Amino acid sequence: MSLPLRKDSESLRSKVVTRSTEFVKDCFYRWVRNTSRMIVVVAFEFRTTGRFNFPKDGSAVFLSSHQSFLDPVLIGLSFNGRLNYIARKTLFHQPIFAFIIRLLDAIEIDRERGGLDGLREMLKRLHNGKMVLIFPEGTRTTDGRIGKIKLGFAPIARKTKTTLIPMAISGAIDVLPRTSIFPGRHPIALVVGRPISSDEVATLDDQQLQGLLIKLLENCKAEADFLKSIRG
Repeated sequence: MSLPLRKDSESLRSKVVTRSTEFVKDCFYRWVRNTSRMIVVVAFEFRTTGRFNFPKDGSAVFLSSHQSFLDPVLIGLSFNGRLNYIARKTLFHQPIFAFIIRLLDAIEIDRERGGLDGLREMLKRLHNGKMVLIFPEGTRTTDGRIGKIKLGFAPIARKTKTTLIPMAISGAIDVLPRTSIFPGRHPIALVVGRPISSDEVATLDDQQLQGLLIKLLENCKAEADFLKSIRG
């Protein structure tokens, strides 16, 4: 086989493998989402409002309050599209969990080295029209209230010119607090707030954008608390 033909064959093989891998990941994602959705609705009376604020297409950054390890799953269950998650590198050291999050196509973040590779991958996916979930607090709350909002999301939003989707969870900290290994049974609510468009982002400086996000998150949290209370 001549060199040009060999290169063409290898290129075709690579494309077939890539597409097959993406197909498997997409099927696994849909299976996990649909199965888990039934479980959490029954077990935790999980309810979501504001889903009409989810984008139907194009890139977006989901900015959520953070209460427990359940949060990424809960948000993914509420969204019918494919959501890209961020996972710290240490989670990839656990074989079974690493296998699952790789199938879910999680973005690996190495905090000890600044997370630059993960940031590049996140920007790449956003430029390709994907949707990424970020917790702007940077860590889980200790008391159920929204913590300090960090500005790391701002340059990402400006660089990718993407829509920001604020949302808040209530009740997840009761189901799986920091000190627990196994979840308890408590109602959970998720409220999705109104989007912040890229055009609106461009009119605000970082402090104004941070203030707007805090206001929207607090509004979502108050509504989520109310929804949880009437079910609890």
